[in-house]
Amino acid sequence: MAPRRDLPLAIASLHPFYEFPITTPRDVYTRWNTRLGWLYNREFAVAPTIQWARLREVGLVDRMSQYLTKIFLGDGFQFTCKGWFNLFNIQERVYKELCVDFFSTVTFHDNVRDPTCPRALIFRLGGEYRECSLVEFSRRTGLYEAHETITHEFILFLRDATWVYADGVSGPEFWSNIATRVFNSGVSPESSIKSPILLIHRLITFSIHHKRHGDKVTKSNLFFLWCVLQPGVCCNIPYFLARYLADYAKSAHLGSPICGGHFVTRLAQSYGLLVPDITRSLTCIEGNEFSMGYLETMRVVKNYGTHWGIVRDDDDENEEEEPDDQPEPQPRQRRRNVRGRGERG
Repeated sequence: MAPRRDLPLAIASLHPFYEFPITTPRDVYTRWNTRLGWLYNREFAVAPTIQWARLREVGLVDRMSQYLTKIFLGDGFQFTCKGWFNLFNIQERVYKELCVDFFSTVTFHDNVRDPTCPRALIFRLGGEYRECSLVEFSRRTGLYEAHETITHEFILFLRDATWVYADGVSGPEFWSNIATRVFNSGVSPESSIKSPILLIHRLITFSIHHKRHGDKVTKSNLFFLWCVLQPGVCCNIPYFLARYLADYAKSAHLGSPICGGHFVTRLAQSYGLLVPDITRSLTCIEGNEFSMGYLETMRVVKNYGTHWGIVRDDDDENEEEEPDDQPEPQPRQRRRNVRGRGERG
């Protein structure tokens, strides 16, 4: 047998999570080490921390809530889907070593339509081989509550949830109903989307289709927007999140950052890996705060001097929508990415 390559071995010596078992099949071992080699020095794009309490104070949560809870009507049952709301609420610290371990090894069998297939998603995390079905993935990430995922109705829901546009629906046609410009994938600015749909698009770009820059609308984002906004449409969020993590979050393009790290942290938490003996050896990377000032630059809210208010999108004029209780405006906060060992006190 030919000797192992020097570069992956040099990286493997930097942390135990990078040491893949020598008993791993050679083709799998080679693929993992190849990924390890080009992922190790990548930058991270960390999703901003969203202050949901502030969004609630100005009325944005109420404006969006009608879209974030769905009712799925099955054969003889109904299921209340809060997947979008739960997805957007996943906010975790990001750890470099956990992410490199996970993204070097993750594989998703996206042709598997059975949500109970135990090997739909396979990966290493915390130095151990893992595998899980979409049902288990839903529970471990917190997309759905544990008591929901153990029901037969949940399995039927995932099996029949939406994968594609409905017959007769096209992305550009849907876009014309929510935006002010002609759609051009990857080029159309999100600023042409009406508020508060614009904010929902940004939440999508922070989560299920996170990229370094989230101000352009892609075909995938447009499909997810349709799923969120269209009454009666329940997207198969676990499927698309698993596919995103396996195929897109770790783009092979030179210079592309690693995204989706907060989902890896949520998985690690579910496996009991976030204990002091482990976290003190990890590099913690933090993101910025999604502040009111950030929302103001998106023209979703406006600082009216004495309070923040929602900017209403109108063909003739932009007027504020004032909440019943108007919070005092706060200065925009800035935080730097932190790369340091262990937990911060």
